[in-house]
Amino acid sequence: MAKTTPSRKPRIDPVRAALERLAEAQEETQAELRDLAGQVRELAGQVRELAEAQRRTEETLRQLIGRVDRIDQRVDGLFGRDLERHYRDHATSFFQMILRRISVPSASELEALMDDAERRTAITIDEHRDLGLADVVIRGISRSDERECYLVAEVSGSVNELDVVRAQRRADTLARVTGLPVLAVVAGERIRWDADHSARAAGLWRVLDGVTLAPADAVPPQYLG
Repeated sequence: MAKTTPSRKPRIDPVRAALERLAEAQEETQAELRDLAGQVRELAGQVRELAEAQRRTEETLRQLIGRVDRIDQRVDGLFGRDLERHYRDHATSFFQMILRRISVPSASELEALMDDAERRTAITIDEHRDLGLADVVIRGISRSDERECYLVAEVSGSVNELDVVRAQRRADTLARVTGLPVLAVVAGERIRWDADHSARAAGLWRVLDGVTLAPADAVPPQYLG
């Protein structure tokens, strides 16, 4: 009986097998890269959308801030005008510590005085207009020296240096209009530190929330700010 030769398994070339595995890994890597690139593109689109949404949000916020600022300005303006009217209407109370026998000249009386002063060139037309914008003008007898005089006050919720400058300037103009001494005053609910320093240095009275302070008086801390 003839002998049979045992079958041999085909021999696999290790180099070829390694190359096949490398090719498969390369294909998997490329597939993963394609998938990752798609995810990156999708993420980039989402980032652009978020950036655009952020831009729209910031623009809306700027518009809202602008509206709030305008509302604040209107409220401040209304409050300031109401405060000025309050001080004018109650001048005999607010300025009683500075003057006695207080009287409040009418707008027509003051206009006649300013017109006469402008005609005799005691004041200019610009000074005439500026004085007409004074918040409070009253007349009385000074408690410090018993002289007849006027008082001009600038009123603000928070008195600043511009109020001090205006009070001084308008007091000087009113003195040339009337030929009488004029006391300059700043009044309001509180006063800024720099304005208080300037007011005291210039010899101005301060009336803060109903409290009367002579030029030499230190302002209580609760009225600063």
